[in-house]
Amino acid sequence: MWGSHTTLRGPADVYRYLVHGFVYENRFEWRHKWKICAENEAYALYITLHGLQLATGKQLYALLKRQLLCAAISRQSQDGGWYHGEWSDFMESHYRLHNGGLLLLEAAFEEQRDATVEASLRTAAAYTARHADTTDLGLWFLHDSLEEDVELLLKSGSKLTPSRLLGKSPGTKLILNTHLDSIVALDRYRELTGDDRYADQIASARESTRALLALRPAEWLYRLVYWAVGLTLLPPTEAQRLPLPLRAARRIVREHLLPRLHRIKQRFPRMVMPRGLIDRHLSMPHYDVNYQTVNLMDLLRLRRRFPQEDLAPVIEGAISAVTDTGLLRSWMETRQRQGLGYWIEALYHLCTLESDLVYRRYLAEAILVAEDIELGLPPSLLGTNPEAVKPRDRIPCPSPADSRIRVANLSCSGKREILAVNCSGVGIALAWEGDVAGLEWKAAHGQLITKDASALTVPARSWVLGVDGRP
Repeated sequence: MWGSHTTLRGPADVYRYLVHGFVYENRFEWRHKWKICAENEAYALYITLHGLQLATGKQLYALLKRQLLCAAISRQSQDGGWYHGEWSDFMESHYRLHNGGLLLLEAAFEEQRDATVEASLRTAAAYTARHADTTDLGLWFLHDSLEEDVELLLKSGSKLTPSRLLGKSPGTKLILNTHLDSIVALDRYRELTGDDRYADQIASARESTRALLALRPAEWLYRLVYWAVGLTLLPPTEAQRLPLPLRAARRIVREHLLPRLHRIKQRFPRMVMPRGLIDRHLSMPHYDVNYQTVNLMDLLRLRRRFPQEDLAPVIEGAISAVTDTGLLRSWMETRQRQGLGYWIEALYHLCTLESDLVYRRYLAEAILVAEDIELGLPPSLLGTNPEAVKPRDRIPCPSPADSRIRVANLSCSGKREILAVNCSGVGIALAWEGDVAGLEWKAAHGQLITKDASALTVPARSWVLGVDGRP
């Protein structure tokens, strides 16, 4: 799922999330040990069921989708927002979760234009648009409603140090991923409804994004600081082999530098760091590298929606920060679900935007890791992500006869592409429950193997790629 990273294993599992008419995360929040309603979970469920409906033709999935849609609309407040109370008793709204509800309504409206859905969609979009700050860089969409009341923010337990950094309001955290998510959700609303009343806000938010991502102050200082930060990103087994002075330095960085890193960022504001790392925010006294792949995913979503934005250098650096350092291995060893889960989601977007074989290899390797730690796969891999694939271009995800084969449906723009990954320790003859005729199959190194899937064996812990052989 797109929040809790818990795993849905079948239709009955929908009711682990849908309880008493509302959609909850299927986990307890670590701070207060309570469950919260979460519309981004509802959206993930909706896209999962949409992919299964397309793949199987079963009406059951359409009925479950309708139930999720009704649950989201029934929980929506009169002001258009959804409220969560994730961190406090103040029932604050978390706008990333709210945007999940907005995106769900957009997916449903694109599928079937309905007056009730449209009315709910209109108020949800207005709610997103209202909750933004004006900074020296341009408009910045907020992360949660507590940012608008510093007193409540501090009472909630937040460690934010209020500041006027870059001309922002004192409580604004300048959290990147929710800002990007709001831009995408609002512009998708414009695309589907023709309502362009938020065009100026979207343009200003894009301008602030460009300006913030371009900031590169104190390069020498940040190179030194992030060399030290890099020590904390090493996988545990590798960190244990470091010489004693570096192990001591690593501990000092973890205990003393990371908790004070925000002071450097406030003195020299910067989001994109050396070695391609992208910070989550500029105002909070904590460092969370697990948002690296969340930021990457949202930058790719922004690039898909606005291809004219020159995001390639930042995106390429963010990919290298995962693949060319110890970060990915660290997530694997520590079974870090968020970093790995959004890494797979980001790779889906990369594969549907770029033809480079290396991204398919990264995706296959990530699927193997996900299987090893029982993470599950993101809903997008069923091939029905509404941002990536238009309704007319959606192709059903084929089902392998052997459950040890995991599948990523990368079909996009009407062209079929299927990644089949053998997660077992033995070779498996590739067989399908449905029709995959017309696909040409390539090995992991890119060489054409065969046009006949029935004659194909996928080696142990390896993968093959089926691409449309039609002109």
